[in-house]
Amino acid sequence: MARRLGRRALAEELIEAYTICFFNVSPFCAAGKDEAVDTRKKVCIEYSLRKNKCSAYKNRKDKETGGEMAVMSDEESNPTAPLADNPSDSELAHRFSSRAPSLRSHRQVDLTLLVQFGRVGLLTHIRQGKVAQVVDIAGLPPLASFDFSIKAGADAWNRFWQAVPRAGSHDIFALARNGDMTIEGNLHPFMANLQYVKDLLAVGRRERI
Repeated sequence: MARRLGRRALAEELIEAYTICFFNVSPFCAAGKDEAVDTRKKVCIEYSLRKNKCSAYKNRKDKETGGEMAVMSDEESNPTAPLADNPSDSELAHRFSSRAPSLRSHRQVDLTLLVQFGRVGLLTHIRQGKVAQVVDIAGLPPLASFDFSIKAGADAWNRFWQAVPRAGSHDIFALARNGDMTIEGNLHPFMANLQYVKDLLAVGRRERI
């Protein structure tokens, strides 16, 4: 197995090689000069080879570390299985509920909204800019209150959550204008916290590859 050299060990060996080159070889005789030149060439070649090996090893470790970090961040941001091409209402709702708590905001956002994925509705409670609770409305009393609701079918959410949505599916207002999404209720908290709401609804979006 090849021996791996760190920067310090490589520098020490280089110094030792140059010491042998300049102190153990006499520069005053022709043979000594030739030997010194040959030794310097060998040292330079050896140094270049070892430097390349160290660079290759470092690049490989960086790639491995980067890959592990990428996998870790992807698992943290997406704890569910990869979204299918034609996800069901429950799959979309589960993706949203698992990702929504990761959203943070410095703004003092306090509101409750209903996010409807086809036949599955999620009552989302936001307190001080954090998603405090996401509850399936099916398990709540019939008259559960909320500030406003945003409803769309599975196909509209799937198009909206593409890594690069097509025109007409890239924004909630575009979907509403096309009749694929409805926004109802008290629009004052909706417009006052519009960017936060947009970011919240986009948490299920696929990552770019």
